[in-house]
Amino acid sequence: MQENKRIGIFFVWLLTVPPFLYYMIETAGAMWLEHMWSILGFMILITLVSIFPVEIKGTTFIPVHGVSLAVFLHFGLLTEVLLTQVAILVVLLSLRLPPEERFRMPLNSLIFLLTSLFSGGAFYLFGGTTGSASFESITAQVIPVVIYTLVYFLANNVLIYFVQRVLQKKKVRFLSEGLTWEAVTAIFILPVGVTLAYLYHELGMVALPLIGVPVVAASLILKFYHDGKHLIDQLQQVSEFGHEINSMTDSEAMYERYLEACYTMFPADGVLLFDPPINGNDRLVPVYLDCPGNRTDMAIRNGDPVSKTVIESGEAIRYRSRREAGARMYELFSSKAESMLSVPAVRGGQVTGVSSLVSTRKKAFTKKHQMLLEILLNHLTVSINNARHLERAQKESMQCALTKLHNYRFFERTLQEHYEGNDDDFAVILLDLDHFKSVNDRFGHSAGNQVLHQVARTLESAVTSGKAYTVARYGGEEFVILLDQTTAEDATDQAEQIRQTLEETVFHVDDDLQQGGQTKALTLTASIGVAARRADDEDPLGIVRNADRAMYTGAKNNGRNKVAVYPSEATFHPGNQTAQ
Repeated sequence: MQENKRIGIFFVWLLTVPPFLYYMIETAGAMWLEHMWSILGFMILITLVSIFPVEIKGTTFIPVHGVSLAVFLHFGLLTEVLLTQVAILVVLLSLRLPPEERFRMPLNSLIFLLTSLFSGGAFYLFGGTTGSASFESITAQVIPVVIYTLVYFLANNVLIYFVQRVLQKKKVRFLSEGLTWEAVTAIFILPVGVTLAYLYHELGMVALPLIGVPVVAASLILKFYHDGKHLIDQLQQVSEFGHEINSMTDSEAMYERYLEACYTMFPADGVLLFDPPINGNDRLVPVYLDCPGNRTDMAIRNGDPVSKTVIESGEAIRYRSRREAGARMYELFSSKAESMLSVPAVRGGQVTGVSSLVSTRKKAFTKKHQMLLEILLNHLTVSINNARHLERAQKESMQCALTKLHNYRFFERTLQEHYEGNDDDFAVILLDLDHFKSVNDRFGHSAGNQVLHQVARTLESAVTSGKAYTVARYGGEEFVILLDQTTAEDATDQAEQIRQTLEETVFHVDDDLQQGGQTKALTLTASIGVAARRADDEDPLGIVRNADRAMYTGAKNNGRNKVAVYPSEATFHPGNQTAQ
């Protein structure tokens, strides 16, 4: 909610509630003193019920209506207002609201004041009277009591809905699960409140524990039920999260989904995610940082002290307040941070990461949150690990292990995409190293592998086309280059530049066939064929075959160390460009 609205709510409360309380004291003060012990007993009872608020779909529900109805029937509207305000204060204090949410105290005070006034006014309007709850009085006032309960229920929920939609701009439905539960509870509470009022009339203070204990027990059971249901819902969310990211292959998308889940499931204002240190360094590896105030806060890039401790110990840490944590985390985070939860991801007995949540609320994180975060984080780390293995496997299946270039399978797929995806020009350069077998014969196959690796690096740096290109190992000592948006003429110029670069490059290899394995220097040349896309090419591999034909018939069969282009198979000699 905007700051100006919060201030406005406080001033409305200041101008409304304190003057009304003063009016109540002036009007009903003498009666309160006369029935002090009875009112105090009801106040204790309504306070006990208020200690166990139930949260349903983000709405806090307080089952105090039965007690407030009995108070209203015996002592009237003003006393009911007083005790209801006390109950609201107890509930909000028990929620430990952060500073930015403390506006809820005056806001709820106003809501319940208006609710009491509307319901009490409706009761009196339909002929109801207070001060006695004898059997005859209650039976004579069935309609006013029912009207009171109905108006109390409707007024309270309409006011809450108005606040959420108009003031807080939340997209909520009036007919929600919380409304249904409150309606069902109101139906059961009505006879409880009437019974409490009647027994108090007949038995006095003894009626309070007789009815109060079952009411408090019912409130506690209801709270446990909804807490358990909420936990089941959250576990279901965790399960859905696990299924969702298991189907993902992009690590960044997984981190984004994890961040979303943390903010949805936990009262977090900041989320940190680190990998363990590398090579014995004490610096944590930041994976994802979303901190209060700044998503990429430089202060925590080496890892905050709490996360480091969790990495070292393998045990979760939960701080409930600034005082409990001291300076260990707050020197690195926003000065508003109050709570922190940090848990490790453990796989095979090893800590594989750590995630920390930060909140501006005191005691924001519970043992339940710790359990859920550990499950969530382990889902993430397992999925990330699987994605990395998949990425590695895909890379290995599409990459030549020796040269680290793309292999022919990748090149063939890329060529197919170019051929089918658009009508732009593209060309293929196919080159074969001349007399490469002699390298293996003179220096050994290990030296030949070294040459192939160095040639691969040379080709990657020799391609100067401003367009996209793909360099791949075709097989053996043959390499292939795909030039996007390139004509045959431009590709031929590029091929000649590559030929010259290879001819001028000195390659160094270890002579494994000689004792001592001395390093030897050698030079190489290459025969190159060029082919561009043609309208009559039946398939994309036809372009490769054309380049292969040009290389053999136009370059190798004409003395090697030349560039030939299909279809004319023109040959370009070193330093010249004269067609044969």
